[in-house]
Order: sequence, then structure tokens, then C-alpha cells
Amino acid sequence: MGNSSVKIFLILVIAFILNQLIAFIGITITFFHSYLDDLLCFPIILSILLFIHRKWRLENNFFILPVSHIILSLLMFIVIFELLLPIISSKFTGDIFDVLAYVIGVLFFFKYINVVPKSLLTTTIPSVKFLAGYRRC
Repeated sequence: MGNSSVKIFLILVIAFILNQLIAFIGITITFFHSYLDDLLCFPIILSILLFIHRKWRLENNFFILPVSHIILSLLMFIVIFELLLPIISSKFTGDIFDVLAYVIGVLFFFKYINVVPKSLLTTTIPSVKFLAGYRRC
């Protein structure tokens, strides 16, 4: 991930931790308590996955997660957390607004994190094979 992506990731993780701490101490802000985790879920999880692919698996800083993988992840979460778990246990509730929060999180990840950093494109000339189909931030 580029420097701006790392900063965004850290801000999202801090927001998640603060939301958990606020809930833990008993302060309930309904909107944040209900939807912030769902909103932050995909940018955080997919950023970690992107980092793993770029640094350890492929060793390719130009890699971006394919749209098909992102959509598949989104569909898996919707099916598991919004459809199956509410059927299996009364502790879970399916909520269309959770789905909307997931989608907004995915769009945020796609627009601001899942991009090739400009600094890499201006300082390094990648092979055409690595650059084909990649988006600039």
C-alpha cells in the first residue's frame, strides 16, 4: 500500500477501535454502534489482504485486488452475516442498512485504497504485464 493508503488504513483502524471502546464502556450512539463496524469492515479487511498480496505473496507493489474478488467477498459477507446467521441464531439480525454499509465500504476501498500509488508510477517503470488493467490513485 502507498503512504496515503497506509494513513487511510490507520485512521480506519483507529476509528474501529474507538467505536469498540465507546461501546465497551457503555456509551451507545445508535448509528455508530449499529453501522460503523460494517462500514469499516471491508476497507480494513481488504487492505490487509491487499498488503499480503503485494508484500508477501506476489512481491508486486502494482497489484490491485481484482473487482471480481472484491465483489465475491462482499457477496460472501452478505450471505453469511445478513442471511444465514440470522436464520441460525436469534443473536443475529439481517439488516439492509448493514448491506448498504458494506457496499459503501467496498466503494471506498476501491476508490481510495485499491490503487497503484502515483509515487510508484512516477519513480518506477513497471513492465506492461504488471500495469495492464491497474488504476492510478
